[in-house]
Amino acid sequence: PERATNIEIGAKTQWFNNRLRFNAAYFDLDYEDLQVFFLQDNVLSTANANAEVTGIELDFAAAITQNLLISGSYATMDGEYAQYVTPTANFTGNKLPRAPDDTWTITGTYTIPLDGGANLDLVTTVSHTGDFYHESSNDERSFSDAYEVWDASANYSSADGSWSLSVWGKNLADKLYAAHKINGTFGGSTNLWAPPRTYGASFNYYWR
Repeated sequence: PERATNIEIGAKTQWFNNRLRFNAAYFDLDYEDLQVFFLQDNVLSTANANAEVTGIELDFAAAITQNLLISGSYATMDGEYAQYVTPTANFTGNKLPRAPDDTWTITGTYTIPLDGGANLDLVTTVSHTGDFYHESSNDERSFSDAYEVWDASANYSSADGSWSLSVWGKNLADKLYAAHKINGTFGGSTNLWAPPRTYGASFNYYWR
């Protein structure tokens, strides 16, 4: 079985008559017998490892005006294997996979009140993911450079709250980045790319 011990200390604060919320936390996470997967002779196998992760998380929300809200988050962490040995390799000291050194997100929401009590929310978000390895081996074939993704949406909510309509776009800058990278046992690598620029609409109805 996998066990984790997490020590966290932080603060949740509000300022300027609750117009600004700011939270901060430091964490120290120790994994014992972390369950991991690896390819051996083109067969997916499992093992246990010990790992350590430390980091800082920050988030905020600021009501700039009655209609404009800016929110965001930032996280930085350092994660590595304290002990991870397979029958064919020693990954002790390697960085944890899918553990970027830093991530951040900034979101702006502008709310337009409409006649009758309906609302139109215009939302745009930019998110950053620092560079990281997709695999425990830290092989350069599994390395991804840092990237940013930009999303936006326009969301209409009815006056009685019974339905909503959203028109959205994701990855509007059409950033090319890998969602997964899988290294072959005998060389080579397979990249599974994240979706390109995507548009769509969503409709929700709420029964009460």
